[in-house]
Amino acid sequence: TMLKDDSLLLIPNVLKVFLENGQIKSFTFDSRTTVRDVISSLQDRLSLRYIEHFALVLEAGGLDQNQRLHLLQENQPLTHVVHRTYFQGMKCLFRACFFPKDPADLLRRDPAAFEYLYIQSRNDVIKERFSMDWKSDVTLRLAALHIYITVSSARPNQKISLKHVEKEWGLEPFLPLTLLPTVKEKNVCKSLSQLLKTYQHPPPSGNKVPPLQGKLQYMRILNDLPPFGGILFHTVGLDEKQSATTLLVGPRHGISHVIDLKNNLTTVLAEFSRISKIQLYRESQGVARVEVSIHEGKVIQSSL
Repeated sequence: TMLKDDSLLLIPNVLKVFLENGQIKSFTFDSRTTVRDVISSLQDRLSLRYIEHFALVLEAGGLDQNQRLHLLQENQPLTHVVHRTYFQGMKCLFRACFFPKDPADLLRRDPAAFEYLYIQSRNDVIKERFSMDWKSDVTLRLAALHIYITVSSARPNQKISLKHVEKEWGLEPFLPLTLLPTVKEKNVCKSLSQLLKTYQHPPPSGNKVPPLQGKLQYMRILNDLPPFGGILFHTVGLDEKQSATTLLVGPRHGISHVIDLKNNLTTVLAEFSRISKIQLYRESQGVARVEVSIHEGKVIQSSL
């Protein structure tokens, strides 16, 4: 396992970190080097201002439906990480793990961080990293924007034709793997062609959408999908009076009760700004009780 190309430790005391832009960075470390040291170095290399959005994570080998990302704490020594048997066979990624409430705000504050988040989000959609159950029209809107942004950036003065895109790039780099088997390719191409026309001559101005605005539009579409940028927690009932439910935790939704995930129906239980304390208690093997204290309010309890 440790000799695989994507393993944590291919060379002794050298950690490989995979970036979302396709680059791989190597870091020499000793017993004093921590996760924070690697993050700080990447902040300088990538010219990021607001590093609090980013973290190092470990990903189990291969993308599948049960794939999980393991967040590393900043004070963890790298020697502890690479020598833990549980982490062997995983690869280390640098990711934006703490999403902004509004992507436009991140674009204003830190353009480099926004660009990294856009590339990461685009990769997540293509790789179906979180196996989200989206409607096909949302996936096609994202694919059309991806095509539009890519071609507009590479060929600023060229009229975007889907036939030309298919010939030069192919459709595979822009579509999730499971889309074409579920939707007829003829219908996909027709929808993409129509969407590309609207991006090139959007009403009412009729002026072409700049690539940067296209990226912002891409991120806003994702931001409207509850699971994106947040984490779903499935609670269990410890007695007959408590029923199982699903909670969504994220910057836009705070702590919300999920009513119907497919139709984006959620109810906010508490905004992050109202939370004063979070405590975790181990109830039994595999079950924990989480208590969230609210400013001038009662405690919210859930068992996970």
